[in-house]
Amino acid sequence: MLDADAANPPNTDWLEDMIQRVAHRLRLRRVDLSVVIVDDALMARMHEEHCGVPGTTDVITFDLSDAPPTEPGSADTAEGELYLCLDEATRVAARRGHPVDHELLLYATHGLLHLLGYDDHEPSEYDAMHAREDELLNAVGVGAVFHAKENPST
Repeated sequence: MLDADAANPPNTDWLEDMIQRVAHRLRLRRVDLSVVIVDDALMARMHEEHCGVPGTTDVITFDLSDAPPTEPGSADTAEGELYLCLDEATRVAARRGHPVDHELLLYATHGLLHLLGYDDHEPSEYDAMHAREDELLNAVGVGAVFHAKENPST
């Protein structure tokens, strides 16, 4: 299920289809995922309230499963809520020169990987997680998004 801000709506049908394709590539048996697209103000409130960090961020993931995976990629199901920040996606997509929908898909993929036990707090985990994101986005035909070069004209 996707909910989005009506003032600047992304292509939620495309995004939902692509999230399903990513989940298929991850060979997930079951996915119970709620995706909500929010603005900076709501994301900043959630970031402070749930993470203790002031300011906005790209994605916040809530794992709703009974037993989170103990090793990255070991789960065959994912259950959770993803909050994606449209304002952040708009800024980053402009800098990198790709569509906002691709940036939102990156955030959703990132959140989905968190639900599967991936983390990005340590340098080696960060590199592995973002490489996996780009691998998945290449596999579904979008191409690398995280490692896309920034557009020098912006």
